[in-house]
Amino acid sequence: MKKVNKLPYKKVRVIWQDITTSSQWYDDLSDVDNFTYSWCEDIGYLYYKDSKVVKIFSSYSYRLVISYQLVI
Repeated sequence: MKKVNKLPYKKVRVIWQDITTSSQWYDDLSDVDNFTYSWCEDIGYLYYKDSKVVKIFSSYSYRLVISYQLVI
């Protein structure tokens, strides 16, 4: 059986808040203060992280290299 390559990236779950939008007209800013955020969740592999950004990806394709020897 052929050995399966393991991804060199850690699998993570990221829970974050996203802003919501509205096209309504508001006469009072108290209406805007009542806006809420949407909770979102992403599961993927951690590619990069620093104090300002987190980059993840959710799919990966191993590059399959096959060599052939042609005999004539």
